[in-house]
Amino acid sequence: MKLYLVRHGIAEDGNPGLDDKDRALTEAGRAKMTRATQGLRKLKVRPAVILTSPFKRAHETAEILAGGLDGARIEILSELAPGVDSSKIVEALRPFARHKSVAVVGHQPGLGNLASFLLTGSEKRCQLDFKKGGIACLEVELAENQMRCALEWFTTAKLLRRI
Repeated sequence: MKLYLVRHGIAEDGNPGLDDKDRALTEAGRAKMTRATQGLRKLKVRPAVILTSPFKRAHETAEILAGGLDGARIEILSELAPGVDSSKIVEALRPFARHKSVAVVGHQPGLGNLASFLLTGSEKRCQLDFKKGGIACLEVELAENQMRCALEWFTTAKLLRRI
């Protein structure tokens, strides 16, 4: 399957009165993610499902993606929350391997760790530095007790907005 790893868009700064999980996208973050999604559409990115972290900024990013990419359904995947081990995320992704294309929306450094784990078997060997709104496209095979992965492309939201 094609697996698109998407870091959430630009979010509100953290502050003592706001729980981190409740931080929303800024207006600029929404606008930039919407334009980046138009670039994904031109690249013919069409996920069957968009899996998202339960955090507000990730869910809002998933909604923007779904709206711009033919309304793919959104499902919350708790394993995409910050701090979850990549091996647990991979296990949670296995039921979705039947799809031709899946997008996941999450956070950094978790997405960088996941990309490294998928590519090398180690979270630390080849971490990708996802900028806000950044996306990687991986070709992934998740057979039972087996995993194969190749990086097809990795880009920033800024480059997608220029397509």
